[in-house]
Amino acid sequence: MVEKRRWGRVKVPDEKLTCRISEPVNFTDNADYIIDNINPGGICFVSHRNFDVSTQLRFLVKFPFASYVDAAGVWGRVTYCLKIHDQEKYVIGVAFFRKQA
Repeated sequence: MVEKRRWGRVKVPDEKLTCRISEPVNFTDNADYIIDNINPGGICFVSHRNFDVSTQLRFLVKFPFASYVDAAGVWGRVTYCLKIHDQEKYVIGVAFFRKQA
């Protein structure tokens, strides 16, 4: 498999970073998704739900010792969604993008 990433991934230790989906409303459920890895181009997180590739979502990324009120907001497009074997969970890859007004 050919690596297409521009940036290296940073593995997030001990479930220290989480995110929530804040838009669109039909995807918001106040679930905290554990971020597996992050880089300047996107994130990878674990979800209880399946997302279609190309779905556009706005995330709130919560850093340790912060709340979602202080969270960083960013738009992303789902690039992959892989089911975890023998679990009802998915690994979701998201590429960040600038949302046009």
